[in-house]
Amino acid sequence: MSNIIFLTTTFLFPFLGILVGLDVVMTVEGMVMYLLYYFIFFAFYILGRKVKFNDNIGTPENTRGFYVYLVLWFCLGVNILFVLYSVANYGIQGAFINSREVYTTTRTGSGQIYYVASIFLNLYAILGLFVYKRKILHFLFCVLLALPYGTKGKIFLILIYNLAYVFFVNKDREKYRRLKYFLPIVIFIPLIMVGAFWYTSIGLDQSALLQFVIGYGNEYENNFHDMIIHFDHYFPHGYLNGTILFGDVFYPFIPRVLWPGKPLIFGDLYLSYIIYPEATIANAGAPSFGPLGQPYADFGFWGGLVQIFIEQSILGFLLGRAETKCIKYPSIFNFFLLIALSFGGLIGLAATNRLVLLAFNVTLIFIIFYPLKYKFVLNKKLRQ
Repeated sequence: MSNIIFLTTTFLFPFLGILVGLDVVMTVEGMVMYLLYYFIFFAFYILGRKVKFNDNIGTPENTRGFYVYLVLWFCLGVNILFVLYSVANYGIQGAFINSREVYTTTRTGSGQIYYVASIFLNLYAILGLFVYKRKILHFLFCVLLALPYGTKGKIFLILIYNLAYVFFVNKDREKYRRLKYFLPIVIFIPLIMVGAFWYTSIGLDQSALLQFVIGYGNEYENNFHDMIIHFDHYFPHGYLNGTILFGDVFYPFIPRVLWPGKPLIFGDLYLSYIIYPEATIANAGAPSFGPLGQPYADFGFWGGLVQIFIEQSILGFLLGRAETKCIKYPSIFNFFLLIALSFGGLIGLAATNRLVLLAFNVTLIFIIFYPLKYKFVLNKKLRQ
């Protein structure tokens, strides 16, 4: 689902931008890389769904067990503490109404607290779907807990968790995956996104709002194509030969306490710093270059295609397998693996390589849910 959304923004938004009079930048190299990026992913995704293995699939866990409730309550407790922390520092209005302003002004001040609490909110939102019977009330409560984070992406991610649960775990999942149910939901998500932009953009007229939404959705692609056009200007010494990839893979997981001299700017942020230094230094949201900025800056067109093929083939194939498993055996563990492959798992779409992010999520999931004594079915008769 995430790739369908990004596919829409990659190819639809540029043409909508042209229609509404926006300056849209496109290059042949960039469009070819994007086409192959999605083609490779979906080809291996289909392969992952079609290939059959004699693998052992876990049975559904006891979602009402004591350990599950213990994890659930702990996650809830952490987020209540985060809400109290936000209220104590910024007041009720600052925590729930003007939280976006608080978020933009405390990117460095409360980063560790924000990040850790965010992980536990994601865990609570997902795990609660398997425990609570009233899913709508659980969703609304999670949205309330998400308000102090000050980002629309957190609320949107919780919505995605609920939709994924409906399509892959709910007892009526086969019915909801039919076109007459799936199509309205696919239309509903963009409307929610536009509504969120409208709520946070009061004062703009309708045409300006439309330009703002399309321009925001096309920002990553515009930055990426502009980088290709002016690459020799930004990088006179040539491609970076893996510098950004190395920073994305290793630096985020080394605590600054253990390495006081760790660079403040590394990985994708370094790419933003080179091209848009003022916006990056301002620390109010560094410009992004989408999923292909790093491969191109590090290895160029052909080298970037090699990295794209390796990553997208692995991710696409694993997603196809995870989706098939989750539909047939809708357990907590299988659902978490599906989320990890689709939307960044417990830690969201963090600024690191997607394969590294997947490995980190899978390790975290194993650590958290190992006490469930996840059983494997060896007898085919038991699967029926």
